[in-house]
Amino acid sequence: MWSMKSSCNFLSSTFAQIVFSLILILTASYYYRFSIVRVYFRFINSFTPRTSVSTPTNPLLLLSAKKAARMIRERQITSESLVEAYISRIKEVNPLIIALVEDGFEEAIALAREIDVKLDGASKMEIEKIEKYKCTIGILARKDIVSRRTAPTVRRLLDAGCVLLGKTNNPEVCLSFYTTNQIYGTTRNPYDTRRIPGGSSGGEGALIAAGGSVIGVGSDIAGSVRFPAHFCGIFGLKTSVGVVDAEGHLPVITEFRSQMLSIGPLCRYAEDLEETTRTRLQAMAGPMVDKIRLGQPLDESSIKLFFLTKRKTIRSITEGTNGNITDLDDPKVEPCCPETLAALKRAVFALEDRFRIKGKELKFPCTKHTVELIAASMHSDTQDPVKRILTGKGTDINSFLELARFFIGKKEFTFPSLFVSVLEELDLIKEPVRNKLHEERDALATELREKLGENGFLICPSYPTAAPYHVQPTLTMFNFALSGLFNVMRLPAVQCPVTINKDGMPIGIQVSSLTPLYTECVNILQIVGPEYSDGALIKIAEEMEIIFGGWKPMGQYESQAQRKLSQPLQAVV
Repeated sequence: MWSMKSSCNFLSSTFAQIVFSLILILTASYYYRFSIVRVYFRFINSFTPRTSVSTPTNPLLLLSAKKAARMIRERQITSESLVEAYISRIKEVNPLIIALVEDGFEEAIALAREIDVKLDGASKMEIEKIEKYKCTIGILARKDIVSRRTAPTVRRLLDAGCVLLGKTNNPEVCLSFYTTNQIYGTTRNPYDTRRIPGGSSGGEGALIAAGGSVIGVGSDIAGSVRFPAHFCGIFGLKTSVGVVDAEGHLPVITEFRSQMLSIGPLCRYAEDLEETTRTRLQAMAGPMVDKIRLGQPLDESSIKLFFLTKRKTIRSITEGTNGNITDLDDPKVEPCCPETLAALKRAVFALEDRFRIKGKELKFPCTKHTVELIAASMHSDTQDPVKRILTGKGTDINSFLELARFFIGKKEFTFPSLFVSVLEELDLIKEPVRNKLHEERDALATELREKLGENGFLICPSYPTAAPYHVQPTLTMFNFALSGLFNVMRLPAVQCPVTINKDGMPIGIQVSSLTPLYTECVNILQIVGPEYSDGALIKIAEEMEIIFGGWKPMGQYESQAQRKLSQPLQAVV
């Protein structure tokens, strides 16, 4: 008998969700496909009760890293008590969100005790080694491979006094903002476990937002720090290119991809971006730290503020000079939802009021082929293709065969990595077109840098909506373009939580010289800034936290969810 319960189980399966969604997309109106996907996944997930992590009650878990470090130095608390508090929290929330995949609890407690004993620094501590940790990058074939050495960036963090609690989950080959793999499973959003936490640093973002850690480190090549920060309501910094050493990063990055990649911090409190910059990020950055003007006051006298509005109203900043009128209306990217646009307005009004300036709409010089622009920049002739990386043995998989096996339920690899592998084999963007896209990319980067100058900042969405439901990103995977474009532009950006939506999820902005938004979950924006403006971006993030309150535990989001997002803007500012 085909019961209602069995029907729900079938509809909730990954395979069924993808198949049903593909059918809907193929048969539905082209212009309403994103709305259909949203409605479909909301319907499917309505059969599953919403679950979230509990609100942290231990006061130690609500301390910023900066405050906790000061209290340890002043002997108000011990390093051991702080580490034990976080270990206890991880044991409480991790079964629900599957964020931490390898722990180093015994070593962490031992190191914390040594810190307490040798707090005066009279003798050198025995720094923890991380060679014991596995280095899988989510690939099943690498599940037993153990790290042979510690990456320089991680070594600097440990030398600076960081205590490593463990390693967190990431997608297969770090290729998706949907954190799932065949080794550890799927990481869940702590505010609503039916939704994703982002990726590829999804485990890190989920654990920090859940109160299981205070700071963490992620890599960002197309939004992999900003997506988890956006979906989980925390802060994330995409550092300027080359500031933090990426040696030891897997998969290995070559050619122009290496200029798109940056390593940066995630945290719950904006002041920890500063603190992480001065101590941990300063340790991470090494000799490049002076370039990003850490700790320097913001030059408020010359600051310029730009923002983006609805995509269809955006035109090239070169309009009137060469007649090249383009917009951000890439049909492959989902339009921003109204709640995201409302959060963007609030952020702009608040910063205008704070700095006593008038923001300007940036007529962004993008095109209807933003995704192709990013894809052409990601092309590599020297890096191993995904089909070879997935085997972990130097041999190639049959991408088309494995994709067919996936759709009949015999899946050894995840859909995002197979999809990318197939696209690589098809090589849809041929070399002549790729070269033209490279020229357009470089011209666009030059134009944008000139527009921003030395003290201009752009507020814009990093993602069109709030955190999607699980599997949903499989059908909207090109939404990464709103953030990935700034990796192509090689500009720093900071992600900041702003408000919540009607579903009680965070919404934010990214600041960097451009920023992103979303709507069904945590609303967060990204702020983009000029090259090496990391220090100024951190200062703006601190202002955003003062205005909007920053990270909030799940219980506080639920209590505020009844407030209308459309309340008067003046009340927010």
